[in-house]
Amino acid sequence: MPWLTIAVGCCVVGLSGLATFVLMTGSDFTSITPYLFATCFGMAVLGVVLIFTDSDPIQAVLGGVLATLVSLFSVYEAKAMVSGQHRKCQFSIDDFVFGVASLHLDVVNMFTDLLGIRDSRL
Repeated sequence: MPWLTIAVGCCVVGLSGLATFVLMTGSDFTSITPYLFATCFGMAVLGVVLIFTDSDPIQAVLGGVLATLVSLFSVYEAKAMVSGQHRKCQFSIDDFVFGVASLHLDVVNMFTDLLGIRDSRL
């Protein structure tokens, strides 16, 4: 039970801090798209390798990296939602429902990744 509380607290504090960062910064995060794709591809390959091997430390590292990756995706998507003019990637008025759904999925993914760190039986 305490790990569940810790995971919820990490999600709330982490994503609240990232949302504040997105709202306060003027940086454009659309340039990290190829790096996000490459990292997702690498994590997918590592996930397939972990199907055939049972390495608890690597599973813990995978959970931590995936939580960080979800954080980067949430910054990327939130900045696309709140960005002003002169941005490459921006949601239109009709796309905000999909943007909010995407942010909600980021919260769920971060929570499950944090729980996956504990589940690795270190």
